[in-house]
Amino acid sequence: MYLKSICIENYRNHRQTKISFDRQLTLIGGPNESGKSTLVEAAHRTLFLKAKGTTELHRQMTSIDNAGAPEVQIVFSKDNIDYSITKRFAGNNGSSQLTSSRGETWRGDDAEEKLADLLGIANRSSRATANIILQSWAHLWVWQGSSTTNPLEYANTHRDQLVRNLQSLGVSGVLQSDLDTRVKSAVDQQVDLSFVSQDRFKANSPVHIAEKDATQASQALQNASAKQQLLQNTVERFENADRNLRQSSEQLTRQKKLLEECTTELERVNQLEQRKQLLDRDILQATKELKNASILQDQITHHAKILANSKVELTQKEERRQEILQSISQLDQILQSDIKTVRERENTWRYAILQADIAKLDQQLKSTLERLEQLSQKQSQVTDLQSERQILEDSIAVLPPLDSKEVKQLRTLDNDYQRAQIALDSMAASVTLLAATLDVSLAGKPLSLNTPTRIVDSSDIIVGEHATLRVSPGGGTSMAE
Repeated sequence: MYLKSICIENYRNHRQTKISFDRQLTLIGGPNESGKSTLVEAAHRTLFLKAKGTTELHRQMTSIDNAGAPEVQIVFSKDNIDYSITKRFAGNNGSSQLTSSRGETWRGDDAEEKLADLLGIANRSSRATANIILQSWAHLWVWQGSSTTNPLEYANTHRDQLVRNLQSLGVSGVLQSDLDTRVKSAVDQQVDLSFVSQDRFKANSPVHIAEKDATQASQALQNASAKQQLLQNTVERFENADRNLRQSSEQLTRQKKLLEECTTELERVNQLEQRKQLLDRDILQATKELKNASILQDQITHHAKILANSKVELTQKEERRQEILQSISQLDQILQSDIKTVRERENTWRYAILQADIAKLDQQLKSTLERLEQLSQKQSQVTDLQSERQILEDSIAVLPPLDSKEVKQLRTLDNDYQRAQIALDSMAASVTLLAATLDVSLAGKPLSLNTPTRIVDSSDIIVGEHATLRVSPGGGTSMAE
C-alpha cells in the first residue's frame, strides 16, 4: 500500500493544499509554521480517526482563518486497486466516503469499517484517545519532536507481524555487491565534481558557471533598464521642446498678424498726413484769397473750423501712431527673443538627438562585446563538458553490461537489502551504561554513561581488569550476516 495524493481544505493554517506523492520519495520543505507537520498530521488522522466526533483531536483541526469544516481527501493504492477516502470533520455531523477504482462506494460507518480493514487495524470508536491514535502505524510515522526516540517504543503493537514478515524474507542478498560499490563510487565522484562540503556549488563547475552567468545577465538587465530610463527622459524633454516650439510658432503667427494690422493703421496715418498737407496748402491759398477778397471770409471761417477739427483728429492720429510704433517696437523685441529661444531649443534638440545616437551606438558596441564574451565562455563550457563526458564514458566502460533481467534482479536485491536493514535496526540488542566505578568497554571501545550502544554481533564487555562478559544477540549468529 502506498499513498498517491492528499488534498486538505480549511485544516488549521491550510486553506486549500493538494500534493501528489512520488512512488519512491517525496520531500516537503518550507519555513517554520508553514504547515509541513500539519500536512502529515492531516494524513494520519484521516486514515486512523473517525470523521464524527467532538474530541480534542477533532477540535485541533479547526482553522481560525478560514470558514468551513476541515476536509481531507487521500488517494491510495492497495493490491493494485486505487481507493479514495474523503472525510469532513464537522463534529457529530462529520461524514466519510470511500470509493474504489472498481466502482464500489462506502459511506458513513461502512466507509470507516472498510478503511480500517484495508489498513489492517481494529475499527475504533470516535472517542479514541490521542495515545491510541498515535500507536497506529507508529513504526512508520515520525512525529515532530520525536525523531530521536527509539521507534521500538511505538512499534510493539506491530512487533509480531513485523517479525513474521522479516522471517519470511530471510537474510539473502543484504550484503553490498562489488557492482553496488562501483555504482556508489561513480555517483559520489559526480557529486564531488559539482559540490563542496558546505552544500555549495564547486568553483568552475557547470552549475556554478551557470549561476555566474545568471548574475551577469541580471546586472546587464539593470544597466539596460537605466539606459532605457535615460532615453525615455530624453524623449520627454524632446517632446516638451517640440511643444514649446509649436507654441512659439503660434505666438509668432499672432505677432505677425498684429504687425500687419499696425502696418495698415500706419498707412491710414500716412494718408491722413497727406490730407493734412493738402489742407495746409488750401489754408494758405484761402489766406491769400482772404487778404484779396473779403467775400471769401465765410468760406475761410468754414475752412478754419474744418482745419481745427482736422488738427484735433491729426493730434489723435499722431498719438495713435506713436502708440502703434511703440507696440511695433515691443513686438519686434518679443519676436527677436522668440527667434533666439527657438534657435537655442533647436540646437538643444539636435544635441539631444546626437547624444541619443551616440548612446545607441555605444550600447550596440557593448552588446557585441558581451556577446563575444558569452560565446567565449560557452566555448570554454563546451570544452569542460566534453572532458566531463569523456570521464563519465570511461567510468561507464568499467561497469559490466547488464540486461533487463539482471537490472530487475539488482533492484530486487536492493529492496531485500533495505528490508533486511530495517529488520537489523528493529531487532538489534542495545546496551546502556547507567552507573559504574570501574572502566567498562564494549568490543574494545569504552562505554559512556547513559549512551545506548547497538549490538549486532557477538561482543565482549570488559569490566575493570577482572570481569569479561560476552553478549550474543540472535542466538550467537551475526545479525548483519
